[in-house]
Amino acid sequence: MTSTSSYSASSSLARGIQPVLGPPALSSRLNGPSLESEIDFSPSVGNEIVVGAHPVPMSSNDGTTLDWAGSYSEDEKPDKRWSLRSKRKPKDKGTGNSSKDVVEKQKALYVDKLARIRQSVKHNTEKKAEITRQQLGRRYNLLFSSLNSNSSPLSPTQIVRWYSNVDPLVQADLDRAEPLTWIKHLRDRRGTKSSDRSTWHISALVAEEFVRLHPRRETMETIPENALPVGSPSLSFLSRQERSPSNTSSFDISYRTQLDASLSRIRLLDSAIAQNQRNRSLLQRVAVSVKEYDNAQTRMSRSLGLSFSTLPPELLDALSHDPAIVIGSTRLLKGWRAVEDIHDHIRNQQETIQAFLVQASEQDDIPPQPSILDHPLSALSRSLDALEVNRVSITEQSHKVAEALAKVKELHAVVKSEFNETVAHTSVVYPELSHIVALEESYKDHYQQFWELGMDALTFLLDTVTPVWRIYGKVIGIDIQDFLIIPWYRNEFTGEAKRYPILALPKRSLRHWIALILFFYITLATLLLQIRAALTCISFSRSHFIIDLGLQWMAVPIFWFALVIQWCAVAVEVCIVAAECGVVMWWLCWWAKIVD
Repeated sequence: MTSTSSYSASSSLARGIQPVLGPPALSSRLNGPSLESEIDFSPSVGNEIVVGAHPVPMSSNDGTTLDWAGSYSEDEKPDKRWSLRSKRKPKDKGTGNSSKDVVEKQKALYVDKLARIRQSVKHNTEKKAEITRQQLGRRYNLLFSSLNSNSSPLSPTQIVRWYSNVDPLVQADLDRAEPLTWIKHLRDRRGTKSSDRSTWHISALVAEEFVRLHPRRETMETIPENALPVGSPSLSFLSRQERSPSNTSSFDISYRTQLDASLSRIRLLDSAIAQNQRNRSLLQRVAVSVKEYDNAQTRMSRSLGLSFSTLPPELLDALSHDPAIVIGSTRLLKGWRAVEDIHDHIRNQQETIQAFLVQASEQDDIPPQPSILDHPLSALSRSLDALEVNRVSITEQSHKVAEALAKVKELHAVVKSEFNETVAHTSVVYPELSHIVALEESYKDHYQQFWELGMDALTFLLDTVTPVWRIYGKVIGIDIQDFLIIPWYRNEFTGEAKRYPILALPKRSLRHWIALILFFYITLATLLLQIRAALTCISFSRSHFIIDLGLQWMAVPIFWFALVIQWCAVAVEVCIVAAECGVVMWWLCWWAKIVD
């Protein structure tokens, strides 16, 4: 069909279709039974409908316009099926008038066709058409209103998601208020129940309820509820007109005000929910802390044998649970019953805490219970008293010692002056004494140097041996255990009467075996050198090389002390070498199967 015919059909349709009014409120629709549920939308298959032949249009201007004048009914067909037409020359003057006549003729044919269709249809078909017109008109009204508003456009997925999450009672009320009569025959054919329908089948009432319950998605900018009465022609999407700038600006201001108020309420609600969550978590932590503290006091009192009255179990249970949480039997309730159940839980919690506070206030005159710190505090008090007595006695003794030290100091000053006079006198009379003092000081200097040398040697030995033992101590311990302790103490090693079995020689690397052999020869060489040095020191035991008799008597004790230490070292080295030789001999006998 061309643009001209389309325009004519659209104009006729706009005049023929009345504006779609909004549905009544949900509460009023729930009062009476729905008559729409009695209409059957299944397709008719009877023979009472006579379908005429499809009309064939004609065109006199190469398809620019279509002429439906030949599309008569069966009774209005002309006698001649095909009429002879002679070729006409094109006329430029009558072109505009002929096109206008054709358009008016098409309009008249379209109106006549609609009248014949209305006369031929039945009452149920008119109801079906009316229901379809109402549903589509209301849905398109919501859709166009959301497109013209500043908010996001209406989406069917949002409506389906909201309808799936609402209460089943609300779903049943919506289905009863506006049943899906146009898909009833499909459910009857499949044998499914009305309650098992798909959530994707939504009615115009469901979409209107979704828009009404979601203010952020309402189309207040296009159709304000308080500005236009219900049933106004401006509600129809076919006769929508532009608003004046003054009305638009005033409505924008009111819309912005309502939007800001809604956003502030939403923010207030979100902050209240967040604050409730924080309060709930804080109360739960407090309840857990109180319960743990009560349990700790109970266990401590029981272990110390003290009497302690714990908190009532119902109080701990009331503090440990949030009465506003939907758990247990509350999940089985819906609507106001669930709210009443939660309110009963909160009231029971308040009564339990109030009863405990009243009982605690009545028990103020009861003497306090014995504390677990009474005995330690009394013992500490007695200890402090004893320490005070001792402090007094020590103070008296310190005063006496201070007086004695003062007297000693005076005596020391007198004795020192007399000693200095005596030394000066004897140094002049007996010069040998000065020589002896000088020798004593020299001896002290040499002794101090020897002591520092010994300390340096010991420090060097410790600094050298400690890292070596830290690195190789574990290896040496394992070698002593495998080669010495296990073969010699086989029964004691297991701790049983059964001997520890030795199936093979301990496995070591080649480098380890070479280190063990070198260690054996080094200890053997050290033992021989130590024995030779000890024997050499014995030959110098008489100290004939010291001419001075005094120095000889001073050097002899030190020499013999060093000699004893040297022979002790020889004994230790002999034991080590003997143990090594014993280990070697035992493993050779084991290898020769002489010992088991």
